[in-house]
Amino acid sequence: MISADALAGLGPTFAAQAGELLAPLVEAMTAPGEIAAESLELAGSGWAAMLDVHKAADLVWLAQLTGATLDPGNPAQQRAQLLAHEAWSRGTVRALRASLETALTGLKRVLISEREDNPWRTSIRVYESELPPGTTIDDIAAIAERNRPAGITFSCAVITEESYASVEVSAETYAAAEASAGTYATAEP
Repeated sequence: MISADALAGLGPTFAAQAGELLAPLVEAMTAPGEIAAESLELAGSGWAAMLDVHKAADLVWLAQLTGATLDPGNPAQQRAQLLAHEAWSRGTVRALRASLETALTGLKRVLISEREDNPWRTSIRVYESELPPGTTIDDIAAIAERNRPAGITFSCAVITEESYASVEVSAETYAAAEASAGTYATAEP
């Protein structure tokens, strides 16, 4: 037992000075190690087997490491849950886009630009016409935050759609449009 080894390591003088509450304190502090040690003994082939979904004896403990919640059921179903756990794709562009699409209507267009102006910045843009009533850009940012990789910052914006009619009003000729925006980059909304 880890707690017994820890108590013995403190020595009899320390144990005498600390009093009767020392043993329960050491037991509480070493309990997570006891659980891991017990699981290791059950696995029989070391730490690698403890962390292998196909060999692990304690699937609940393994689920805690990955942030998964297992449904009650047989071990085969729980292993399948661990393997298909949505958190494995967390932080990927595909997972980010899929989570944001759940908050949109219509075509559900999400424009994601990685490494926009530096390697740690990603911009997310959604169309105003696809936001359900009452949904704000702050709601979109909160959904994105749940799928944010460590170290990455997001900037979220809403794109207001333009039509040919509105462009025609703002620039009556191509020459006028070209004069007002010299490049495609400056012509973007």
